[in-house]
Amino acid sequence: MEPIATRESVYGFIATEPTLKPTQNGGMRFYARFGQVPSIPVEGGGFEEGEAHFHNLAVYDRMAEIAFERFRKGDRFIAQGEIHTYTRPVEGQEVPDEEFRAARISHDSAMTDYTVSRGRSAGRESGRESGRSGPTPDGVEAEPSGPDRARTPQSVGSHATESGRTLADISAGQGAPAARGNDIPF
Repeated sequence: MEPIATRESVYGFIATEPTLKPTQNGGMRFYARFGQVPSIPVEGGGFEEGEAHFHNLAVYDRMAEIAFERFRKGDRFIAQGEIHTYTRPVEGQEVPDEEFRAARISHDSAMTDYTVSRGRSAGRESGRESGRSGPTPDGVEAEPSGPDRARTPQSVGSHATESGRTLADISAGQGAPAARGNDIPF
């Protein structure tokens, strides 16, 4: 039996507006800061949300272009890849830094409402014709698919907290008070 192939992964929310820029090698680079909110165990059971911490996220080449089309500030995601450490100049000193380089990235299906558009090859694999709607073998209602139908993710980042703050407000950071407890919109 072959071992299961695994890679490092991260999940979180896109905290800044993503950018797409060319690299020195002629490829493309998607970049955004992302946030993670840790769950902290509390006495008596359960969890409490900790303070958000932020990191760098990069995606390269064709996947960078796809990510730039699909992700916006506030979107929840899961990514597979690796941590890349490097140094960068800050005030004449080389300072260590790191980024998560995603080979694959997708919206977090537990936190995002979306519709999947299945192309012709996916329809053939499941034994159904492309463009057909109706229940799938597992009973899930399939949406019509086709080349003009795109995925339409909708982030939960627009949900407001008890105090009226949104994930986009919280992720804006820079002077904003830390989000805690019932003030976290997820």
